[in-house]
Amino acid sequence: MKMENIIRNIRKQGQKSLYLLFICSGNICRSPMAEILCEQLLRQDPLPYFEKVIIKSAAVVYHWTGSMDDYAETVLRQYYKIPQTRLNQFDSCHIHRDPTRCRDADLIIIMEEYHRHHIPKQFRSKTFTLSELAIGSIRDVDDPYGGNLADYRATAQEIYDYLLLFLKKLRGFLKQES
Repeated sequence: MKMENIIRNIRKQGQKSLYLLFICSGNICRSPMAEILCEQLLRQDPLPYFEKVIIKSAAVVYHWTGSMDDYAETVLRQYYKIPQTRLNQFDSCHIHRDPTRCRDADLIIIMEEYHRHHIPKQFRSKTFTLSELAIGSIRDVDDPYGGNLADYRATAQEIYDYLLLFLKKLRGFLKQES
């Protein structure tokens, strides 16, 4: 199913909230950065129609129960001015520990095509790569884990750029449908 069809169905049902779930392997680098950067972008420029946007993230491969990777935190704090209090609120989660995340999400946004195979089959029709939503083609967002600060910075910038394009596309669609 296309993203536009999902959004159209949400509106037909009169649903005024949108739930975005970002997924990566361990939920310590890419998906937390996407979650927090998307929150920041929507605070600056909210979506039309939706009264509330729920944004969460989760892992599909590794069962990490800690916090965000230190480099990911550093990049968000230094380059995107995310307050430490928000970073401290992050809690890593795996979809098997909280299966309601996939069930309740309107859009499941994966960082690489490999993640799709870990999403329960009944939720794959609402699963898209971030690049697919942003530019219409599937490109993986490389995992910076184990890299240096510059690697994390490049990944965060790629996620940020894709989010800008995705949200612009979503805003345009929502305005067109009004």
